[in-house]
Amino acid sequence: MKLERWVCGEIALKSADAPRTYDCGITSEFVSPSGKVIKRDAFWDGSDDFLIRFAPTELGVWQWKASGPGVKTQGEITCVPYSGELPMYRHGFLKVGPKGRYLCHADNAPFFWLGDTHWHFAIGEKWGESNDPRFRNQFAAIVDKRAEQKFNVYQCNFHCEAMRMPGQETPEFFVRSENGLIPDIALFQENLDKKMGYLASKGFAIAAGFSWFYSAFAPDAKEWYESVAKYLVARYGAYPMIWTLAGEVGGYGKETQETLVNFWRGIALKVEELDSYGHLQTAHYTNERPFPSYYQNESWFDFTLNQAGHGDYPIDARPYRAHRALHDSKPFIEGESMYEQVLTLEPNGRRRATPEMLRRVAYLAIQNGACGYTYAAQGMWHFQWDEPKPGAPSIGFGSFPPWHKAIDFPGADQMAAMRDFYESVDWSKLTPLSQQCFAKSKDPFSITFDDGDFAALFMPSVSADPEMDTVVAYFAETNRYPLGLKTLTKPSYTAQWINPATGERTLISDSIEPDNGTWFAPAKPWEQDAILLVKAK
Repeated sequence: MKLERWVCGEIALKSADAPRTYDCGITSEFVSPSGKVIKRDAFWDGSDDFLIRFAPTELGVWQWKASGPGVKTQGEITCVPYSGELPMYRHGFLKVGPKGRYLCHADNAPFFWLGDTHWHFAIGEKWGESNDPRFRNQFAAIVDKRAEQKFNVYQCNFHCEAMRMPGQETPEFFVRSENGLIPDIALFQENLDKKMGYLASKGFAIAAGFSWFYSAFAPDAKEWYESVAKYLVARYGAYPMIWTLAGEVGGYGKETQETLVNFWRGIALKVEELDSYGHLQTAHYTNERPFPSYYQNESWFDFTLNQAGHGDYPIDARPYRAHRALHDSKPFIEGESMYEQVLTLEPNGRRRATPEMLRRVAYLAIQNGACGYTYAAQGMWHFQWDEPKPGAPSIGFGSFPPWHKAIDFPGADQMAAMRDFYESVDWSKLTPLSQQCFAKSKDPFSITFDDGDFAALFMPSVSADPEMDTVVAYFAETNRYPLGLKTLTKPSYTAQWINPATGERTLISDSIEPDNGTWFAPAKPWEQDAILLVKAK
């Protein structure tokens, strides 16, 4: 049997004796040419059929063996180089990069996280049908579109609830029995298998939670989620997974937060035990200020998946800087904020989130220490098939347009342009500049960085590489005062303005000579947001 490196393959087994539950009792070991061992559980796939999914991580001949009720077998797998172009398989599964600054592939190639949010992918999005004549397969249409736009993370949730909210009617992937949870094999084969396989075939990192936080209050929640984790890790753990534990793990009640945090920690430790690949693990945080800090010092918790929210708290550079100052050894992703066309929850009123609003949060996050951002479109993060009913009240997050309109929202292209920009300037070397790097104007009427509120409102967020060869400043719509830099180290620089909505570039000068390391940029040339790029010649 031959498998390409990092690409999942299957070994089919037969047994009349193994249990038909979440745990079939069949285990396997794969030994690499260098002696590394990867353990994989088999999973029941209907009738007397059991499968082992495995992705080799090292070239050469692997030896494997499997044993359990009614099974004892062994064999060889030859791992050959990956022949395609997808970065996930060219460079390998993900891990934490140097000094906790960013995520990277197995071969240390930096990974710029650009995610798309699909909380209901398992229970709402449809495989093999479409109500838009442009597409034959709704799910594949969304995945293909995002792949074309250079998105590389599908942020989702399995919604395997141990406890359902009143009125919640969703497919049940597992049912309780006296022998433990029994997977609905037909539902897995016709739904999740096809979706997960398609995402993997497109090279997405699949960032998936098991459920939402409130299911921890079910009477048998511990047994339920340990069983769910065991089966899902066996079935999908050889794909490029990121385990995000549960949605909003800490909940929104201070009196229950510790209970929830402790419960989901136990499930995370179970996943750590089950996942021999050591896929990245995190937890989808609640929306809080300051940003949450639970799990930060725990070894299983690989990076922060934050939620800045949809306007109910002010969003500026300060909470990002404060969090990174406290937790600079963990990569930081802004995972939920200002979904495009969501009805915001701002204290001074409500409005639909525009591309300009989500751009602002995305760039603020990256400029202040994040290594990625997760976008979302209203109508897809909470899946909507048809047009909303006429006259339906626009409450909560507001009405949801159908997915086939949301797929064309302009913000997604602008997020793709953001990734293109950062990868063009070697983003993994950029870190936020401290105030000691900024020069103050002698103009007594100018705004300086002395006042935190003024700085957050009026001044750009600035990052640079250690050598000061590349400086990036993001000017939000409200940032209207010039930037002064006093630590430029090279004799000559070029500078240009970049429109983040269109990518259009406007040259400021191709020959800037700092005065004793100091240079003042001109005022932003337009009202909307802008990127200032300064590069050493």
